[in-house]
Amino acid sequence: MAIVGIDLGTTNSCVAICREGETDVLENNFGKRTTPSFLAYTQDGWIYGEEAKDQITLNPANTFFDMKRLLGREFADECVQNDIKYWPFKVVDDHDQIAVQIEGESPTKLCKVQEITAKFLKHLKTQAENALGEEIQEAVITVPAYFNDRQRNATIEAGRIAGLKVRHIINEPTAAGIAYQTESEAVSQRKMLVYDLGGGTFDVSIIAYDGKEFVVKATAGDAHLGGEDFDDQLVKECLRDINERLKNSIKNNPSAMQRLRTACENAKCILSARCETTIDLESLDEEEDFHKRITRARFEEINSNLFQKTIDIVQKTLENANLRPENIDDVLLVGGSTRVPKVQEMLISFFNNRRLNHCVNPDEAVAIGAAKVAASFKPELSLTEGPKTPQSEIPNPKIDYRSSLSEPESDQVEGHRRDELIVLDGPQPLVIRDLVPFSLCVQVRNRKTDTIIPRYTNVPIKRTKRYRTTNDNQSCVRISIYEGESGDVDHSHRLGEFVLSGITQAPKGQVNILVAFQIDLNGIFKVTATEDHGEAKKEITIMNDAGRLSEEEIRRLTEQN
Repeated sequence: MAIVGIDLGTTNSCVAICREGETDVLENNFGKRTTPSFLAYTQDGWIYGEEAKDQITLNPANTFFDMKRLLGREFADECVQNDIKYWPFKVVDDHDQIAVQIEGESPTKLCKVQEITAKFLKHLKTQAENALGEEIQEAVITVPAYFNDRQRNATIEAGRIAGLKVRHIINEPTAAGIAYQTESEAVSQRKMLVYDLGGGTFDVSIIAYDGKEFVVKATAGDAHLGGEDFDDQLVKECLRDINERLKNSIKNNPSAMQRLRTACENAKCILSARCETTIDLESLDEEEDFHKRITRARFEEINSNLFQKTIDIVQKTLENANLRPENIDDVLLVGGSTRVPKVQEMLISFFNNRRLNHCVNPDEAVAIGAAKVAASFKPELSLTEGPKTPQSEIPNPKIDYRSSLSEPESDQVEGHRRDELIVLDGPQPLVIRDLVPFSLCVQVRNRKTDTIIPRYTNVPIKRTKRYRTTNDNQSCVRISIYEGESGDVDHSHRLGEFVLSGITQAPKGQVNILVAFQIDLNGIFKVTATEDHGEAKKEITIMNDAGRLSEEEIRRLTEQN
């Protein structure tokens, strides 16, 4: 059975396979190498890709897209609330899960974001099986480098519901860098910067290659910045004119809004090749037509802050890696939005007139890299369930948790075996070392956090720190886990917590607690707390309990799909 690489994109997705060193991007049923990340619910059932995208003006309330912008997020998230204003479909909070509402169903039907994403992944799986003529049960799926723990786990859940064993989650810029390095004839000892600007996300990664290892040195990004945000600015520009020139606002007319958005997206693409274009929409509202001339200069002006934001993130990534622009050997462009001329112009200027690298198709590079990684795994015949270790726990509120851990006393880093790494086959085997995008911390006294695994640490990794009790006769201790760089719990992202009970009761500071953080290649995060020289021990796999599907829900949704 085949193992494929899937680039699950915000606006378009791509599937590739690598066999005997040769990589093929698989065509969909329309003979295209990428598939729009759209699905629509109709009277005849679910439709996908190009067919679903065509429904956006006819059936806007039941045409779903941008699901990647919802995966793993909370309903109250500022980005989610802002996006809801522009989407024609209804997004609701369903018991701490984001769901979309299927219109026209009685009773009202809700689909969780993981389920909707799984339906689309299953469609990609089916099309790939048609192209290959064989069954697919396993995949490597890509995610933005700046996806947090919760977003990564939501992606894995969607894959499992779709009937896929997700062998690995790999960062998109890392996958693109692998595609470049293995598809090109680049010399050894190179530092490359991957500039990945897609439809909905933006990532920058700096990767060092020495002929044997492929090591990610730094990464930064914005999980809510891409070509769709450029479209939004153009939509707002047009709405200002519409409000002045037409009798009525179209904001409450989903069909008209989607016609306008589609026209703005097309105008953006045309402006990458021409200096001006016209948006022509007949009978946009009550038989009134709308026409507007848009120049490339105006498009660049209204998006200048977004373009500059990407350059600022590039600068930040270089600084975090202690590098300057002249230290970079190759600047790789990934993602369809890198075709915007102003983006390329600003990058060339930033890198002192350096030529940008276009050697791999920016729409396909991520899937190609994922396929290369997929080829390093041996197929497994059966699908497996998720982790059997307990998930993140909320402590019993009746227990006294006045005491947190003390500041750390010491730490220990453990090495890794070669069989724990991803090694790509070839004349010269290539070891892949990705990294942790956020620092992983534990809460200590005064609502502060102490970092156990710093950001940009390469994975897999296991690190242990020693702490002491902070109260006399303490019988238990709360272990609260966070990610982030702020140094305090109020400005960090909580991942989970649990209680280590049954520790030796003694004067404060005399009992040592060992806290170990372990991250595997998928970024799955295991925490162990042990009393030093005692019997108390507890281990959990941090799967971010808030917003996560239970094993029972995943099994039920898998059967339904």
